[in-house]
Amino acid sequence: MSRADLSNHLVHWTSGEDYQEAFSNLVNIILGMKITGSGDKIKSSHVCICFTEAPENEFHRIKSKYSPFGIQVPKKWLFELGGRPVIYQTNEEYNLLPS
Repeated sequence: MSRADLSNHLVHWTSGEDYQEAFSNLVNIILGMKITGSGDKIKSSHVCICFTEAPENEFHRIKSKYSPFGIQVPKKWLFELGGRPVIYQTNEEYNLLPS
């Protein structure tokens, strides 16, 4: 079954206080050939890099707070490097996970 809200590619959208900062972050990713992770909204001390599998037109329709700048990679390639889907859960469910 084909779904319009999923893609074979994943996108890391850049962020920033404004478009200029978001574009500057994109340039830094390209020139440095590296996306820097964050643990800002992650439980524990883990650092991650967020991607979405939602196609651009669907993602911006739903989440307009993101900039129009991003890096797109094949989903299969990122999975081969160890990338995995995120788990959204309550604090109670998190506390039930083994260390």
